[in-house]
Amino acid sequence: MDQAGRGGIDEATHLFQRGKDAEARARLQQLIASGSGFAQQAKELLAQIDQAEVTDRSLLNQARTLAAQKKNLEAQDLLRKVIGRGGPQSAEARQFLAQISNTSEEVLRAGLKAYFRGDLGEADDDLTSYLSKTGAHIALAYFFRGATRGSRYFLSGETDIQQKSDALEDFKILKERYGSFRPPRTYVSPKIIDLYSGQQTNRPL
Repeated sequence: MDQAGRGGIDEATHLFQRGKDAEARARLQQLIASGSGFAQQAKELLAQIDQAEVTDRSLLNQARTLAAQKKNLEAQDLLRKVIGRGGPQSAEARQFLAQISNTSEEVLRAGLKAYFRGDLGEADDDLTSYLSKTGAHIALAYFFRGATRGSRYFLSGETDIQQKSDALEDFKILKERYGSFRPPRTYVSPKIIDLYSGQQTNRPL
């Protein structure tokens, strides 16, 4: 049995389910080029990815049409579907959703969801976007952006010093400006709490 081919299909499927279409597509194209016995399955999955992206684009266009007709609630529902899949159109959908919601809180929620989902790059982007606006939960956004960057530092094997520096800067700003803030300890790794507290840690992430 072609174990490598089976593994490649499983990997690509997992990437697709997480909205990482470009990575999934590249993996499938490798399988097809290698003459794997799973080449046909790879082609079928490629077609699914293509269709998902066409659907996302269609939903995004429909949302813009609805918003132009002042049907913002219907538009928001469509945009959340695009955001929920997490594909290439999700960033544009999040930006437009924030625009028509007249609030940045949707961006904060998207950033927190991305953090808990493990999509740290997306979380960083959303939280940074939120912090560039005037929101009601700035302290929380600083904490979770620091947690996001701290997580990226630890996941790098503690080699990405820039991420650690950025995390510490977020925590410093948070403590200086929002002294009454109490970090939600049950929602993040103890390593993040140690970093926030300025302690050295050997605990697992």
